[in-house]
Amino acid sequence: MKRLTIATIVEGHGEVEALPVLLRMLRPEWNYAKPVRAKRYQLVLKDNKYSLEHYMRIAASNIQPTGGGLLILIDADDDCPATLGPELQRRADSAMSHIRTLVVLATREFESWLIAGGAITDAPLSPAPDDLPNPKAVVKKHYPKYREPVDQPSLTSRIDLDKASTSSPSFGKLERCLRWFEEQLS
Repeated sequence: MKRLTIATIVEGHGEVEALPVLLRMLRPEWNYAKPVRAKRYQLVLKDNKYSLEHYMRIAASNIQPTGGGLLILIDADDDCPATLGPELQRRADSAMSHIRTLVVLATREFESWLIAGGAITDAPLSPAPDDLPNPKAVVKKHYPKYREPVDQPSLTSRIDLDKASTSSPSFGKLERCLRWFEEQLS
């Protein structure tokens, strides 16, 4: 079986280190290029110099010529994931149809997944983690000195994957995307 390589684009400083931790937990047998970080507005807005398409070219250079896939992960924030996700997916497909690319939006914020997976002990699961208005505030309540680049990777390593999958539809989307890569790229 060919060892898959996945390149990633993220928006947050914390996700640069945390997403590879999470992906290795989900698919330890794959290779992961260091994430390319871009500001959210650069990925979401069209027709700017440093756009989604620009960052896709950079990330794609991490998987060529061996092939692989490209995963784009951003926080939905206040945008509707069901609207923004498909829009970004269309742009990604149009920009680089020769590279299998999937877009995943963490509903609200990556911190929703930390809560959903039980990495934040005693955090409320009601409302559902994806429905919390400010997941980062919940994390900071339990970890007052929380700093994303420092703390997100270690908290990510504590995620209970089964719990996160059942508690967070957006985390479930990430898992479905990884299965799709497996089917398409194997």
